[in-house]
Amino acid sequence: MSFSPILQRFMEKAPIPVMVQALLERVFNPENLNACFDRAIDKQYTRDLLFSSLFDLMSLTVTKVFPSINSAYQSSKDKIRVSITSVYNKLNGLEPEVAAALVHDTAMDFKSLAEGLKGENKPWLPGFQVKMLDGNCIEATEHRLKVLRVRLCWENYWSFIHLRMI
Repeated sequence: MSFSPILQRFMEKAPIPVMVQALLERVFNPENLNACFDRAIDKQYTRDLLFSSLFDLMSLTVTKVFPSINSAYQSSKDKIRVSITSVYNKLNGLEPEVAAALVHDTAMDFKSLAEGLKGENKPWLPGFQVKMLDGNCIEATEHRLKVLRVRLCWENYWSFIHLRMI
């Protein structure tokens, strides 16, 4: 297979980012996103604004390429062809089932990719489902209830591991 000289250089100098981008583009392609939306919706509909366009705007905002939905919209207004009001109305009306279906579908896609690459994790304890809860990500915030503002240490860290028989 022949690649452009620029892509070839990226593949030689930074192969991991190129592979990650290829995997993300495969899983989050517009056809998959729109099909996921169509399967999950109950009340919403698609007329002029596709779910994949909303996903693109949100991903540009979440990854901080743009500071807001409006600025992301302004950069791609010619591709979307609806008003910013329509974009916000569609975002505000997204059903929770759409998010659940998106998580499920992408998890299944990534699982099949991992299996194809033989990248499966072996179970920690065969016969048990292991769940690890780590509160370190919210530990520094003081917006939680005072009783929940407990510093984790290694002695009680393992008490957060939950085992359940499968």
